[in-house]
Amino acid sequence: MKRRCEYDAFDEIYLESFAKLTEHEGVAVARAMYYCKTHQICPPTWLVEKAAALLIELLKREKGMGRGRPNRLARFKKDYAKRERWEAVESVHSIRANHKSDDGVLKILSKHELGADRRKFHKGRGDWLKQGTYDCAAELLEQEYSRAP
Repeated sequence: MKRRCEYDAFDEIYLESFAKLTEHEGVAVARAMYYCKTHQICPPTWLVEKAAALLIELLKREKGMGRGRPNRLARFKKDYAKRERWEAVESVHSIRANHKSDDGVLKILSKHELGADRRKFHKGRGDWLKQGTYDCAAELLEQEYSRAP
């Protein structure tokens, strides 16, 4: 069934009644989301914002499932870090492949056709790639983190 994003007057009144509840806001948000789901309507902006805030609060309060078992937020952070490292390694593989293809082009072109700056950059990149793949990936991640706000 397709969702509809227009509300009847009844839907609007019913959802607004949940918006006005302040005592048990978490329950009101859950009931309003359930109402939107069962009636196949798009949730209003205020509901999405409150639901996101509620989920963040619940994730922060969640405890691990026992000794040595991380909660969902800790698992997400760990998986995200693994994903970033993997993408950095893939990036190094791509840079290495481009460097090899540039080697072939530079052998064909004479020194005068290509500027000294380009040759210097290529040599520097080649020196950098002589390190191991994981060392290059670690340097890429360090540069990324230093640029982050």
